[in-house]
Amino acid sequence: MTSIFLVDDEPEIMELYSAILEPEGFTVIAEASNGLEALEKYDALSQKPDLIILDERMPFKSGLEAARELLARDREARILFVSADPMVKIYARTLGVLGFIEKPFEKQKFVGMVKSVFEPLEMEKPTPTSGVKANGGKSFLFENEEEAFSLFQARISAGAAGLCITRQFSENVRSRYGLAGVPCVWLSQIERMDNTIDPSNLGRLVLTISSFMSENQGSVVLLEGLEYLMIQNTFERTMKHIHQINDIVMAAKTTLFVVVNLGSFEESQRAILSSEIKPFKA
Repeated sequence: MTSIFLVDDEPEIMELYSAILEPEGFTVIAEASNGLEALEKYDALSQKPDLIILDERMPFKSGLEAARELLARDREARILFVSADPMVKIYARTLGVLGFIEKPFEKQKFVGMVKSVFEPLEMEKPTPTSGVKANGGKSFLFENEEEAFSLFQARISAGAAGLCITRQFSENVRSRYGLAGVPCVWLSQIERMDNTIDPSNLGRLVLTISSFMSENQGSVVLLEGLEYLMIQNTFERTMKHIHQINDIVMAAKTTLFVVVNLGSFEESQRAILSSEIKPFKA
């Protein structure tokens, strides 16, 4: 008997999963309607499920939060992620989940993905985040703005897709550094303008970078204005999102350039920032 634990906040979706999986020889042994309940029920199960099918958007605790905690408690836990948001895929992979299915999905594709989890020759369980980091992309910290933009422009000229996110007005940056045609996002509270992100909306910033990197293999992203982000938020909150971005860079095997004036930070903050992102050395 292959046991399944279903986690989704929509009862009709869990009924659909059961209706699809049980005729294929799977047995649903537990259900939960949110991430918090999933953790509680998982701990209470005397026999752990062979597979957890986990949704992302749920009340109390999201699927990503639940997956992170489940894998911290049990590295052998098998998790298959299901979400209508394709950008969640990169985050989920960095945690070490086995696979990702985007809603809506076809029945046969869903069944095939579930079965593939139990066929190691076709789909081996990935290593945790540390393995992803070892073989992933790289992030670099620049104190010299001119140097960062020069290398950024050189990478684009060599064929890499580029995205610039800056505190400076986008058109001025394009003109100054020869970035005609390169997508630029302006960090500004005037978010009603095109191609702007409110500096307090760190979630949107992360999703913008994630989407670009997932769609452009070998791409390079330049982020200028970290000090501004930290003024609008707290250092701790900003670093939490920088950590997420860094994980995305490594998982997507892309490159991130971060331009910053380290003199603007306290010594302890500089140490944290430099440990998260490697200072660039020519």
